[in-house]
Amino acid sequence: MATINKRNGKYCVVYYYVDVKGKKRQKWETFDSISEAKARKSIVEAETAKGSFIPPNTDTVESFLDTFIELYGYQNWSVSTLTRNRSTIKYYILPYIGKKKLQDIKPIVIEKYYRNLKEQSVIRPMRSNTDGKVTSYILKSVHKLLNCAFGCAEKWELIASNPFKKVTPPKHEYAKKEIWTSEMISRALGTMSRFKTT
Repeated sequence: MATINKRNGKYCVVYYYVDVKGKKRQKWETFDSISEAKARKSIVEAETAKGSFIPPNTDTVESFLDTFIELYGYQNWSVSTLTRNRSTIKYYILPYIGKKKLQDIKPIVIEKYYRNLKEQSVIRPMRSNTDGKVTSYILKSVHKLLNCAFGCAEKWELIASNPFKKVTPPKHEYAKKEIWTSEMISRALGTMSRFKTT
């Protein structure tokens, strides 16, 4: 059972939960208005009654992604996929949301993160020939990786639901490819025949 206490002009929802080590703890969640506090109290009580309440934890996105790679990545990815995903995490995820708490990642946080990422220049070793702008392909890859990771977080009961399912993934804009005409094909074949060895 949760209660609401008023303190310093704010409204606190107070409840008990059992942490991952099996210890009973008290939690205070502070809200600006009584309506927000009542809404949170209802959620806590309803989820507790259903047995679906996720206790608060202080895991950051960074610490969770380490666990995700260890438990999921090593089992399901090839060496090249593991290398690529580690690079994606290092350059496109950790500098932006790595220090945020896992449970604080909401759809609005994701939308802001994607907007900010699109506007950034990302410096990566061995990529000096590019302008450093984050492409739509990379944004789509980031979304796919985080959607998978947060799906595991939901399955492992670290979060109540996967917030990436509520966000429209960034669209990848494919470059329009030129279709060769018969004249271009003939010219290419002619050029290749000159280099043919006898």
